[in-house]
Amino acid sequence: MPDPKNQLGRAFKVNADAVGEPGNRRFRLLIEAEFGSASLWMEKEQLFQLATTIQRLLSTADMSASDVPSIAPDRAGDMEFDFQVGQLMINDESRGSILQLQANDQEETDPRTPTLGTLLDLKQLKSLSEEALIVCAAGRPRCPLCGVAMGPEGHQCVRTNGYHKELLDDLPSR
Repeated sequence: MPDPKNQLGRAFKVNADAVGEPGNRRFRLLIEAEFGSASLWMEKEQLFQLATTIQRLLSTADMSASDVPSIAPDRAGDMEFDFQVGQLMINDESRGSILQLQANDQEETDPRTPTLGTLLDLKQLKSLSEEALIVCAAGRPRCPLCGVAMGPEGHQCVRTNGYHKELLDDLPSR
């Protein structure tokens, strides 16, 4: 895999975040690193898939080798990125407990070369995946029958089609 066009270096902070009201939220990763910072905007499903992918990756990793910096050194660069993510990747090529998170800008003309890369420790990845799952779960509740997000005004489930009144009684109250 080619090196990213822009390398932020070692990340000091990486957080998952959602902006807006449930049903109308935008999701992002906030990264503070050696050579700059980034706001990587993405769909909720992308954030959820990143979290589950990290958890699968960590299920086979040796967490004792992690080395999160205890004190964030002064930033050595001032690169700033703010873009909609087209694709996210985790590259674990021979770095041991340090992995590279790579992101492609959705507007990028050459999707084969990542727009941005930053280095993360296994413990940072674990923390990010846990936080991302909490952010994703904080939205509207889902219908237990069809999985569609339910709004405050209620939900007409396509699986009941209005004819199965007894199923509606089993749905959780709002």
